[in-house]
Amino acid sequence: MIRHFKYFDDETYEKLEDLDVQTIDLVYFQLSGTLSPHPNVKYWKEFFLTGNVTDSAPDYLKNASQEIRFVNLSQEEKMMAEMMSKREADYWAQITTAEDRGREEKQIEVIHEFYNNGVTINVIAKSLHISTDEVRDILDLD
Repeated sequence: MIRHFKYFDDETYEKLEDLDVQTIDLVYFQLSGTLSPHPNVKYWKEFFLTGNVTDSAPDYLKNASQEIRFVNLSQEEKMMAEMMSKREADYWAQITTAEDRGREEKQIEVIHEFYNNGVTINVIAKSLHISTDEVRDILDLD
């Protein structure tokens, strides 16, 4: 038998997972007796017997497997995993910052090019969806 329970907000009756709240799924799995015809039983059986989770398994089982692997790491391995995760997050933050900076520099270049070719400040601002004050600041006009 397999049962899967969801958590709901007491006031709104919305599923907590729909409210972007991290939840815990409670799954009851009974190995004795007659096995449930539920399609996910085969994934749970594989997980309990081998510790492996296939790519086609439900996401909640994949997440549970990852959590179990993390919990079973030594303190040193946990620190290394967290450092690697932080390093990856820092890398992507740097990439995002560089991309943003590149877009800003390109916008400044475009503003100067438009202005030097006789395009009015109002048209530049409207075309780039920025205020005329921002265009004036970039052009150092005032």
